[in-house]
Amino acid sequence: MRRTAISALFVMLCLAVGLPTHAMAQTMRVLGDSVPAGFGYLGDGTPWRARDLLRCMPGQYDNDRCASNAVNGVGSTAPLRFLPDYGLANGVAWPAGAARSLGLTRTGQFANFAISGATPADFDTGGKFARLTEQAVRDDPDVVVVMLGANPLLHEFLFGRAYRCELRWRPASFAACADTHLAASGLTRHLAHVIRTILDGSHAAVVVANYPIAIPASAFLQVDRVRYVAGSLQRAVRAAVTANGGSRGRLLLMEAPEASAGLAPGTHRCETNALGAHPRVDGASTQARVTQMKLAILHPFGFCPGREFWFISSDSGVHLSAAGHAQYSRALLDLLAAHHLMSPGAPPVTGAPLPVPKIPQGTWP
Repeated sequence: MRRTAISALFVMLCLAVGLPTHAMAQTMRVLGDSVPAGFGYLGDGTPWRARDLLRCMPGQYDNDRCASNAVNGVGSTAPLRFLPDYGLANGVAWPAGAARSLGLTRTGQFANFAISGATPADFDTGGKFARLTEQAVRDDPDVVVVMLGANPLLHEFLFGRAYRCELRWRPASFAACADTHLAASGLTRHLAHVIRTILDGSHAAVVVANYPIAIPASAFLQVDRVRYVAGSLQRAVRAAVTANGGSRGRLLLMEAPEASAGLAPGTHRCETNALGAHPRVDGASTQARVTQMKLAILHPFGFCPGREFWFISSDSGVHLSAAGHAQYSRALLDLLAAHHLMSPGAPPVTGAPLPVPKIPQGTWP
């Protein structure tokens, strides 16, 4: 009788102050690739260097080496081993940073199953990491964060067979070639099924994170073509979310914080151009330092450098830096707060959102 009275009083108080009465997030699981894994940083939170890149790339090894949520370091060929706290202590990867802010620090509250090089098919039924999807479902957490789709699409355009698309001089021909590779990857189909598996097997709210538009210094593609491919990836992720419509509010899309290139088109008047020009661009660049050096050479009068570097230079500007992870962490906290999924013990998200420059996404001249 006493317990019933207390419960009734709690509900009345919630209604009186306008608070949501559904359960707040107390547990989180993460499925994904190198971006949420914190590739670029070791398990102790220290960054690795450009000279380590070849011995850090996944290649034939699926052991998540050189990522902030795993044990394996530079050149390791040992089996996959996550850190006992999945990188929570170092707080590098953006899901870990958000979990720390939410107070999800007790054993069992947070697990980051992201693996560098993983594809949506790997986490889908029958895939080599399907067991981790099954584990996330069995754990039945409050929130599952999913970030998949960049592999193998972007790798093919940067280092693989899709470079042939660059030989298509006409923009429309290049776009058709890029779209063919995207369709062949099965990205949307596999990602949509991973999402559906989680929704059907658990009560979790599923947050699907989209990718930033990074401009690697190593890319042979022109900047507008990099933007097109990255924009196509973003649209494919959105399509996977749309395919799972009608999930009673349990499925959320987290769009990427917009990383500016420092190039036109845009409305930002540049005041930091090295040659004194004032081009109208998408904002002061937030690309990697090495990328900004390249763009300054290729576009001396049209580039707007910036002092924030959201991507690491050790891999030529593909993966998030600590600053980039912080942007994503803030975006996740804001999304969870907006949908009343914050942990009761978590500090409120205060202050104005971090400024994010505007850039065209998926546009094509």
